[in-house]
Amino acid sequence: MGSRNARFTVKHCSRDRNYLFWKFSILRATGWFVGLPKFRPNRNSGSWRIQSMQVPTFTDYYHLFYHDGRKGVLLEVLNKLEPLGLAVWYMDDGHLGYSYGIYPSVWLYTQSFSREENLMIQLWLRQKYGVRLNLTKVKTGSGFLLKSSAQCEARKFLKIVTPYILPCMARKLERGVLSGQAKAILA
Repeated sequence: MGSRNARFTVKHCSRDRNYLFWKFSILRATGWFVGLPKFRPNRNSGSWRIQSMQVPTFTDYYHLFYHDGRKGVLLEVLNKLEPLGLAVWYMDDGHLGYSYGIYPSVWLYTQSFSREENLMIQLWLRQKYGVRLNLTKVKTGSGFLLKSSAQCEARKFLKIVTPYILPCMARKLERGVLSGQAKAILA
């Protein structure tokens, strides 16, 4: 953070354009976002971005999430996370894979967090939601991810977030599943 106050930037690939516009529709009410989302072409397909003005509120958030220049997570932040927030985290950094091509497996990418922070997230998920995700070392690169190893754990996690998953992010859910509640609430 090189200036007096921080700004908040959100960027998504072209495939997730509608997801970014949904975030923008919520964030623009703060008055800290001016203009419309912008498209940035690149050699692949490009990306969409929104950016806030520099305001003290985002400076406070910066200090909550970054310590000594490294992104981190605190238990006090996790304890404020409700199912909608967990769903947004999953839509941002999650993946739904299939073991043996049949059973769902939830992956939550947490590479920017330390091993200790990942263990804290793992324990928090178990205590707050009864979901057991295993800490796994990322095969390529460094860091960790949290991953379900049993289909019942993946389904427990998905049951929590499914009501809040946007139709444009349905690929993060089991095949063919999208809650009518999500369609109504998040449309």
